[in-house]
Amino acid sequence: MLERVLGKWFAGAVGAAFLFFIYLENVFAQVSSSVKLENPLRPGLNSIPALISAILDIVVQIGIPVVALFIIYSGFLFVKAQGNPTELETAKKALVWTLVGAAVLLGASVLSSVISGTIDQLRGGR
Repeated sequence: MLERVLGKWFAGAVGAAFLFFIYLENVFAQVSSSVKLENPLRPGLNSIPALISAILDIVVQIGIPVVALFIIYSGFLFVKAQGNPTELETAKKALVWTLVGAAVLLGASVLSSVISGTIDQLRGGR
């Protein structure tokens, strides 16, 4: 009984998807070929590497203040510890992982620049 219900449901879903895609095909077929799609991004972003570079620039611009706030928070944890070994260990871990995050953040940007420069040199400086 359950198999028949599931089979009918699956057949109905497949049929609905088929009709939906036929409808989409008709909708897109009505669009003339003279329609030109505009690039919604900045005019200088005409390639994937340029897009990745722009995204990384935004991430770095947002990430640097966040790293600064976490370094300040780590300093607060050191002051709050007042010599307590367990709280000092927590503050040390917070500072270390903040610095690791900063290194990853800045390293991604540097690595992206290096890879982009290498690819440009291999292509012949285009």
